[in-house]
Amino acid sequence: DAGLKKVWEQKLANTRPSGSDLRNAYQELKNIAFYMDGKIENNQLIIDEDVLRAYSPEIRNS
Repeated sequence: DAGLKKVWEQKLANTRPSGSDLRNAYQELKNIAFYMDGKIENNQLIIDEDVLRAYSPEIRNS
């Protein structure tokens, strides 16, 4: 049902992530960047749009 889907999406948009969620997302981004070619400069990981696309299907589809 389209109306139920819209309500569910609005609830998800208003939900704040926990500290644990943020820490897990950051760790996942670091792992993705570490294994991608060219994402280490001066011994620092580079988290750019390519890394975000690999992490997030929403960004991948935009």
